[in-house]
Amino acid sequence: FSNSKTNNDGLTSSIFYKHKFNKNNQHGMEAELKYYNSLHNNTSNNFHNTYYSPADTIERSSSPEQNEYTNTKVQTLSGQTNYTLPFDSVYSFNVGVSANYNIYNTDNTSSVNAATDMEYTDLRMGGYAELSRNFKKGSLKIGSRFETSHVVINSTGNNNYFSPLPYANATYKLNDKNSLKLSYSRRVIRPTSSQLNPFVSVVDSQTISHGNINLKPAYRDNFQLTYNLKLSVKKVT
Repeated sequence: FSNSKTNNDGLTSSIFYKHKFNKNNQHGMEAELKYYNSLHNNTSNNFHNTYYSPADTIERSSSPEQNEYTNTKVQTLSGQTNYTLPFDSVYSFNVGVSANYNIYNTDNTSSVNAATDMEYTDLRMGGYAELSRNFKKGSLKIGSRFETSHVVINSTGNNNYFSPLPYANATYKLNDKNSLKLSYSRRVIRPTSSQLNPFVSVVDSQTISHGNINLKPAYRDNFQLTYNLKLSVKKVT
């Protein structure tokens, strides 16, 4: 028998600013500052096991009820700014920087097992540079993002990561109704707080789970070819 409940909610506040240097083109800048605070982010599990004889379904034994509770406090402060400069009427140059600071405080409790808490902090600094050009029948965009992060888990694991993340895409317009797009991007996938959480959950002798604080970020290269066909029937497209 098991009963699980999960609560997740939070509040995000942000300030956004946008300025255009020239109203006739895209020359401008944007800036945004965000703060997120989780109000409730917890999971509770209550379970026990009853064992029966397979022959006559007679109850043989029952384990004591176990209670597990995980509460994660999340705070995130992030900011970014972007600058766009068009030139030669067909080119556009974009550049931006960003910063992100995350704090995860996870409190673990268990009625039968020792529970290790986790304190996770992650400071990320990043930016991007991008050059794009418009053609009569399409467009081309190339650029790269980069991120550097400093991760500390339980005040002992200090890890530094640098992630170059290039991307490119090209579109070609065959005619008014048909177009092609080819794109490439590299992304970084970071382990979640639940995947890092070292708390050991023991449901029974065959069901044991826990996270691993030594997990490292993974990278994914994504290639995509898209064909678009525009069909219009009266007022529906």
